[in-house]
Amino acid sequence: MSRHRVADRAAALGPYLIAPAGLAAVVVAIAVVRTGPAWIAPAALGLLLGGGLLWIVASALAPAQADKTCPRCGADELQRLDQGTTRGVRCAGCHFVDASVSSFYLAEEEGALEPMILAERRSARRSR
Repeated sequence: MSRHRVADRAAALGPYLIAPAGLAAVVVAIAVVRTGPAWIAPAALGLLLGGGLLWIVASALAPAQADKTCPRCGADELQRLDQGTTRGVRCAGCHFVDASVSSFYLAEEEGALEPMILAERRSARRSR
């Protein structure tokens, strides 16, 4: 299964998770108001903060991947327009060109970015 299908399936589950999350929030709120044990509010806050921290860790350990899907033809054929910069893409299939879009993730998949970024900084400083 391609990563696009997996991402589409994961995105499709989002709306179905809103209602259970809202229901869980209402149940926790009712439990805090009615019974009032001292441990529920800190536990709910801890779960919320722990979930946020888990999201950050998961995002850091699973970095983003370049989307090579062409906006015109839909093929996975996007390439960087210029090998010396992180701006601009072109499609090898339909010859679509967009010079303004970022190709940072495409460049990152190809190799080291540091020499390219330093060269762009030097050229930007010279043009000032």
